[in-house]
Amino acid sequence: MTHRSRTRSRTLAVGTSLALAAATAAVQAPAAHAATLDEANFQLRVDPENSAYLKGNVAELDGELPNVGVSSIMTDANRQGTVRSGAACDSDAVSDPDRDDQKPAVSVVQSICWQNDASGEDDLNTKQWYPQGVTTVADAQADQWWGDDNQPILATWYHKADSTGNSQKGVRLSFVDPGTGKYRHVLLVHPYENGPGNASYTSVRDDQTAGEGKSLHAGGIVWYGNFLYVADTNRGFRVFDMRHIYDLKAAGDKGNITDKSKVGRHDGVFYGYGYRYVMPEVTQWRRVTAQSGTCTDSAAGGKFSHASLDRSGTDHILAGEWCDGGYGRVAAWKIADATDGSEQRESGTWNADAVHRLPETNIQGATRWDDRWYLSQSHGVAEANEDDEGELHTTEQASPDTENLVTARTQPAAIGVEDLSHWPTGQGTTRDAASSGRSPSTRTTGCCTPPAPSDPSRRRSGRPVRLAGAGHRRAARPARPGNPPHRSPAHGNTDGTPQAARLPETAHKGTMTGRVRTGNTDRNVDAGAAPNRRGPGRVPGADTGDLARRDAEGRLKREPRLRAPSPV
Repeated sequence: MTHRSRTRSRTLAVGTSLALAAATAAVQAPAAHAATLDEANFQLRVDPENSAYLKGNVAELDGELPNVGVSSIMTDANRQGTVRSGAACDSDAVSDPDRDDQKPAVSVVQSICWQNDASGEDDLNTKQWYPQGVTTVADAQADQWWGDDNQPILATWYHKADSTGNSQKGVRLSFVDPGTGKYRHVLLVHPYENGPGNASYTSVRDDQTAGEGKSLHAGGIVWYGNFLYVADTNRGFRVFDMRHIYDLKAAGDKGNITDKSKVGRHDGVFYGYGYRYVMPEVTQWRRVTAQSGTCTDSAAGGKFSHASLDRSGTDHILAGEWCDGGYGRVAAWKIADATDGSEQRESGTWNADAVHRLPETNIQGATRWDDRWYLSQSHGVAEANEDDEGELHTTEQASPDTENLVTARTQPAAIGVEDLSHWPTGQGTTRDAASSGRSPSTRTTGCCTPPAPSDPSRRRSGRPVRLAGAGHRRAARPARPGNPPHRSPAHGNTDGTPQAARLPETAHKGTMTGRVRTGNTDRNVDAGAAPNRRGPGRVPGADTGDLARRDAEGRLKREPRLRAPSPV
């Protein structure tokens, strides 16, 4: 087909309300599956040697460079997005002229457009960086605040270059203020020991061998407490720590923030491709089972295409597979099992406690609340004579033993939607979602309100499910094989118009599920953590600016460093 010539701008929408789709025709479920889903395909492991190697290099970097906290990043925001309430910053991002006028539209509550500066730093139209994953302070903290004043949204971007190695600038992380639209980029980096035996760092790539690899896709992220979990498609999770963010400008002569061609340590000076702040990887959780085949029930070693957090019970991190024209899988892990107190574990395995088969193809993001899954489906770049708007699917409730998720409702979403993140609230009966477009033609983040469950007793008040979208992959829209229908029609009003979609209620402030409880002293708070200035419910050590093990001068004590080649 011929591609459209029209251009869509990139926006980050913070709150959008979507109408529930009108009644849809029943579709067929995937063909019968012979293989039984195996949780072992999603088992993860941290390697003790790799853990010690990364930790040792980070400890040395802590002694070389000044650390700053998230609040400092937010205060130092140097780029300005455009915030718009009641509509999308770019209407083309949530509408398509080829769409049937009888279909419901995406109703935007709030949107943020990335900085549009043709003469300078143009995030709206750049073809070097592409936004992907999204997470929010609602994932990080039960009380949804970081410090006294900040409620950031975080988004990852991956860099595109023609060659491999350091020309691939890896991944940057945007810290966005959804109220003002101001934001700042931080470069994610992989620490290693250089030839002279000093700690350095390089770009985050899918292969960390010197001169090899392309920028990590970073298709999903979860911010939980001090840790940022970044999906590594073919391996598992890369983990970063908010207590280790280096300010190269404050480093004085030891830092350079003007040279955009260098990264890491060069002749005693630290570079970050021109970015002021860099954030090193602290550990990795890698799949145990070697990958063999993809996008089948029996495929060994799952893919990690997207990620999110479920706070509706015991807190779980979620990840799933994007399969072009195929039905991938999603899995869940208790997030507390990744840590030992306030630190990441240094050895052992992390076991998934649920794996499901997805009911739709080309799923770009998945999150869960009260046993229902919310799935974003993208149809790629704009094409003529095609309805390119995405969909947000809501499933029937599922138990950990459920193999096949079943679609219960479908509603429209922005063009190019991707990763999902749920933001609960204690007020209102609807919840919204945000989506961000990846490519310059659909770089948009919008919000939508998933449909309500049929059981009113399951409803809780809610707020944004935030979707980060791309638009670079086009769903094949294959004919669905199989026999019984697996999607029930969406409900409309008695006059035939679509109902406003509502999200099940989420946890009220003052209550909390999982490891950290608000309104209760039963919190896993580290004895050395600073007092919580916003009230109870904070993850141990978050926003204190304190590092776990410091010497008398306040520097992190160094751990023994292994002198070995930098692992992937």
